[in-house]
Amino acid sequence: MNRLATLAALLLAAPLWGQQAVIVAPAKVSPGDLVVLDGSQSKGTGHVWKLVSSDKTFLPVDGGVKCVFATGAPGLYSFVLAVADGGKADLAVHVLQVGEAIPPVPPVPPPTPIDPLWGAMQAAYGADLSATKATQARQLASVYRVAAATTVNNPALTTAGMLYDAVATAAASVVPLPALQGVRQALAEDFRKNLPTALAAPLDTSLRVLCRDNFNRAATLLEALTK
Repeated sequence: MNRLATLAALLLAAPLWGQQAVIVAPAKVSPGDLVVLDGSQSKGTGHVWKLVSSDKTFLPVDGGVKCVFATGAPGLYSFVLAVADGGKADLAVHVLQVGEAIPPVPPVPPPTPIDPLWGAMQAAYGADLSATKATQARQLASVYRVAAATTVNNPALTTAGMLYDAVATAAASVVPLPALQGVRQALAEDFRKNLPTALAAPLDTSLRVLCRDNFNRAATLLEALTK
């Protein structure tokens, strides 16, 4: 059984019975120093050592009662000692600081790609002088949310054309034309690029999912216009 499996077995043993695992070791050393972590004051047998979240190696000595460690890399190193006796288990944790601990450098997030549809919708929305355009954009967003959640799953709609007509009818009813005409034109051009243009295309599961995702995207961008 490897060390990790042995450690897991010890931790899943009978309930703990007090502080029986003890590690005696310095709290801070310099890079390159030889460190002895001493578990001889522990009460029990079956000493198992584990260095957590590190690929550095250490050397158990004295039958596993102690371990020896050295590294030139500054940082914090967490050692776990598990001991067992009579079906019971206990563990101790010792954090060893080598040199000056270097805080991890947060990863640089990748640049957020600009959605070309967003740019076109922003331009059209900015050029719209209607005082009610924000309300209309939210209403149109709600149409696409309903289309994504409900309309695309309607079994009575069996072709792409039937779905498109249903959504277009709902949009015209809630936000009558010519309101948001420029924004709607940007959406229509994007739909032509991403959705089948053959109206007789069967509305199978994959097409329903594709339409759902595009409708949700449209709703999200419409909502963002009003913020």
